Amino acid sequence: MELRDLEYFRVAVSHGHIGRAARTLQLTQPALSKSIARLETAVGAKLLERTPRGVALTQVGRAMLARAAHIHSAVDGALREARDLSAGAAGHLRLGTGPTAGEHLLPLVCAQLLRDSPGLSIQVVVGLSDVLLAALERGELDLIFGSFPEPRVAGMNYEALGDDELTVFAGRRHPLARARRLELRQLTGVRWALPNATVTSRRTLQYLLQTHHLPAPDVALESNSTQVLLAAVAASNMVGYLPKAAVQGSGVMRQLALVDVEALRVERSLGVISRPGAYLPPVAARLMAALRQAARHSIE
Repeated sequence: MELRDLEYFRVAVSHGHIGRAARTLQLTQPALSKSIARLETAVGAKLLERTPRGVALTQVGRAMLARAAHIHSAVDGALREARDLSAGAAGHLRLGTGPTAGEHLLPLVCAQLLRDSPGLSIQVVVGLSDVLLAALERGELDLIFGSFPEPRVAGMNYEALGDDELTVFAGRRHPLARARRLELRQLTGVRWALPNATVTSRRTLQYLLQTHHLPAPDVALESNSTQVLLAAVAASNMVGYLPKAAVQGSGVMRQLALVDVEALRVERSLGVISRPGAYLPPVAARLMAALRQAARHSIE
């Protein structure tokens, strides 16, 4: 079995069509078909079936595809490690994060690392946790950093860096900002500025309102940008719900006030998820140390 045949097989599956895959690989169709046939001979079973629309995986093919993805990730890691060691460089770090952590803590940490390591490059992918976890599993990311309501993900390593707390906040001139403590029902009728519906903090708010038999939040503004939400709340009568550290570290904090609603004070774990056995470039340890320090300072 040749690694090249495995890679060609993965490309053929991703396209679902031998002709399109061959063009992507800059091969002839017969050459690609021969490669897949060679892989099927080595496995001793059919991996692909011809269909009117192209090709489809057999049951054995589905199992082989999962193994091929792990093999591809392992080979890629070995090559990256060899390049980093031979060049004596920090390498390339691929980091996934959620919108809040990505805008609040990561920019300063990444800037610090890049100042100290001219040979380093960092790729930051902002997305939802399920999408990022799938990319980590496929070997497309090295680490995921963020706040997690349930950090223990099956088959993954997790290192806690601290705790984070979701909090309600409003503009300093908002009537609610003058109250020392509010009951949850006192938020009925307010208009909210919230992250997109798939973001954990918003789902948490909706769940807590529902469990207290209160109406769903009246969302006036929705954005995947934490900075947009913070600035909008500071300049309006809307109310927001984000991690306390993000609010306190905001450039508009002087125009905001935290609103103490005990039922909505939700602690989450702030940490980093990685895949066991995967290659991590040398800079990963320094990134973790910098994130620990940044997380500790943001919480204090």
